[in-house]
Amino acid sequence: MAETVHTEATTTSRPFTGMMVVRTILTLAGAAALVIAVFQPWIHGANGDTLAFKAYWVTNPATNVNFWQSAGLVALGCAIVGVLGLMTLSGWITRLAGAVAIIAFGLIVVELARANATLPDDIGAGLWWMLGGGVVMLIGSLVTPAPTVTTTT
Repeated sequence: MAETVHTEATTTSRPFTGMMVVRTILTLAGAAALVIAVFQPWIHGANGDTLAFKAYWVTNPATNVNFWQSAGLVALGCAIVGVLGLMTLSGWITRLAGAVAIIAFGLIVVELARANATLPDDIGAGLWWMLGGGVVMLIGSLVTPAPTVTTTT
């Protein structure tokens, strides 16, 4: 009797495609916008690198702190984490970084509203850069290539 040998190999991979290039460009553009946001005016003429970290939950934060205690550190951290998220195929780390940047923008705006500021006039350019960078990074993280499945029988 003759024996029949049947082999099956399945390969699943995600090739480096044009979608990955789009994702990389959008993520890097979002990260660049977040870095720019740190050094632009946020509220009351204070830049993100001199505005106290407490600005996320206090209506009248200090505006002369050192860099390591500043609110701009969140935007810089989001930029770094977002770029590091390019190492994953699913993009969830970059998505998280973009979402945190958007939430940070929202927290500052809520505090401005609590302080009876005139919105959107009192929102500084740095906060708009942070919102834009977070949105672009979030969109970039959603662009992921579809897996390629190869089956051999």
